[in-house]
Amino acid sequence: MNVALTLSRNNKAMLIYDQPLGFQPSWVETSADGEGLRVIGADGQSLKLGVFYRHINDKLGQVGTVLMVQMGQDGPIEGFDVPFVSQTYY
Repeated sequence: MNVALTLSRNNKAMLIYDQPLGFQPSWVETSADGEGLRVIGADGQSLKLGVFYRHINDKLGQVGTVLMVQMGQDGPIEGFDVPFVSQTYY
């Protein structure tokens, strides 16, 4: 799965991906210690999407929601507006 996370100057986030998630997302979370970005589903499933550079990760603590958009060759296929949580994993 190809993934891109964009962050505007006013901390609006959009997560773009190119394959179906396979579940209904409930929220997106990132680890404050840089461990990675995960999508958490309503049924408990999760999908780890990878780690982002520290200078981007530091700004994610100010994000409250993220617009998730699955893109196809002809444009958007589906979208979700979900909470965005920044936390530390132990």
